[in-house]
Amino acid sequence: MLNGRINTLENIIIMKQKICNIVYLTADDLMRKDWVMRIDVENPYPVQVHEILAEGVIVDNQNNHYINLPYSDIEPIPLTKEILEKNFAMYDLEYFISEYPDHSLKSTDYFSIYHHKGVSSIWKTEYIEDFSGEEETKSVCVTSIKYVHDLQHFLKSCVTNNEIKI
Repeated sequence: MLNGRINTLENIIIMKQKICNIVYLTADDLMRKDWVMRIDVENPYPVQVHEILAEGVIVDNQNNHYINLPYSDIEPIPLTKEILEKNFAMYDLEYFISEYPDHSLKSTDYFSIYHHKGVSSIWKTEYIEDFSGEEETKSVCVTSIKYVHDLQHFLKSCVTNNEIKI
């Protein structure tokens, strides 16, 4: 009888996730120093992942006070225009991840983020010399991102080890 109740409870949780569009994080989604939202308190707030465990994460709960949280008590932080403005230089509609490009120099490739209507995409712009020796630019969308931790993973793997301010 108890097994039937557990299965029913699991099905209810899965249905709630689908209906409410809830995103649950797992160990595969996270890296050390990722920012996530602690949601098991009355006023949710951002915390930084210190260690990743099979059943949850150990987070820095402010001022080097570490606590263990199950994955159900954290959720991803949406990447917002405000977070981008706090962390990157902006020109026109672009937030520059790499150094602001010096367009007078040849071969100054750079990464930038376009954020429009709540959707962010990372672009790489390359300066290419064509057959006649003229330089032209080529921009390619590298990836789309929705959450702060996704941006952190991109920064750690492709650009720099910059920390994100929340």
